[in-house]
Amino acid sequence: MSWLLAPLSWLYFLVISVRNFLFDKGFLPITHVSVPVISIGNLSAGGSGKSPLTACVYQTLKECGYSTAIISRGYGGTYQDAAIAVDVHHVSAAERYGDEPVMLAATLQAPVVVGRKRVLAAKLALEKYSVKAIVADDGYQHRYLARDIDIVLFDVTESRLHMLPWGRLREPFSCLSRATAVVLTRTDLISSSELERWRTFFTKYGFSEEKKNLFISQFLLSSFTELKSGQSMPFTSCFLLSGIGKPLIFEKMMKVEHEVQRHFVFPDHHTWTQGELDDIIKQCTCQGGYHPLVVTEKDAIKLKNMNTNEYPVVVATLNVSFSSTDFKQWLCQHMERIGK
Repeated sequence: MSWLLAPLSWLYFLVISVRNFLFDKGFLPITHVSVPVISIGNLSAGGSGKSPLTACVYQTLKECGYSTAIISRGYGGTYQDAAIAVDVHHVSAAERYGDEPVMLAATLQAPVVVGRKRVLAAKLALEKYSVKAIVADDGYQHRYLARDIDIVLFDVTESRLHMLPWGRLREPFSCLSRATAVVLTRTDLISSSELERWRTFFTKYGFSEEKKNLFISQFLLSSFTELKSGQSMPFTSCFLLSGIGKPLIFEKMMKVEHEVQRHFVFPDHHTWTQGELDDIIKQCTCQGGYHPLVVTEKDAIKLKNMNTNEYPVVVATLNVSFSSTDFKQWLCQHMERIGK
C-alpha cells in the first residue's frame, strides 16, 4: 500500500524543484568562503556510506598537504549553539554533537564543527582552525554554502527509487547536474551485469569512468578491535548490535567470513541506555559460547563509556576501496585546479 504515498512524493518533488529553482536563479543566497569546500552527499536518504568516504576525502586532502576541517549538521545532537566545535572528551559527546561527527573527530583526530546552518559551521571552522579546505559531510542538499567539489554517493543496492516519502530519494536524478563526480557504493554486493546497467544509467547524466567523474567502490571490513582496549580481536562467531541506516547490509558483510548468531537491530542513531545494553549482553550470555558482540564505529562511540560487564564488545572498522580509476589522484588534481 506504499503507493498511497505517491501524491505526497509529487508534492515533495514540487517543493524541491521550486527550492532548487530559487537557488539557481539567485533568489536564495549562496555564501562563498575563502577555502575550497568539498561536499560529500547523496540523492537518497541515509545509508549510502558517507562517513567512510568523508574519512577517505579528509585523509586524502591531508596527504596532499591541505589542513582540513569537517563540518556536519550533527544529526540527533542536542547542542543549542548556532555552530560548535566537537569535543570528543565531553562526557556526553555523542548525545551533544551527534554520533557521526564524534566518530569522525575521534577516529581521524580531525577538527569537526557541527551546525544546523553549514555556512556558520564553515565560518567557525575557518576562524578556529585556520584550515585550507573544508569537507561538508552530507552537504549536497545544503546549498546555502557554496562548494567547489560536489561528490555524490549512490548505493547500487538501493531499490526504492521514488521521491520521499514513497521512496528514499531526496532529489530526482536530474539534480546530478550540480555534481562534480558520482561514487557508486557497495558494488561488490550486486552482479557484474547489474553494475554494468548502473554504469550505463549514469552515463545518461554525463558520468563515466572514461570522463574520470564516475568511481566504482566497495566497503571493506578492515579490522576488528576490542571496544575498551583497542586491541585486535579475532573471532569466527559473533552477535551483532547496530543502530544504523542499513543494518541488513552490515549483517550481510559480516556473514561473508563470520557466523552471526543474532543481530540486535535498533533505529538509526539510536542511543542505548545501560538497561538496554545489560539486557542485550544477558541474551548473548544465555546463548552460550561467549561470542563477541560486534558493533560499527558509529555505534561504538555511544557504547565506549558504558558498562559492558566485561563482555567482549568488538568494533568493526569500515573503509572504502576503489576499483579502476584512482579517486585519490583525481581529488588532489581537482584541488590543484581550483587554486583558491
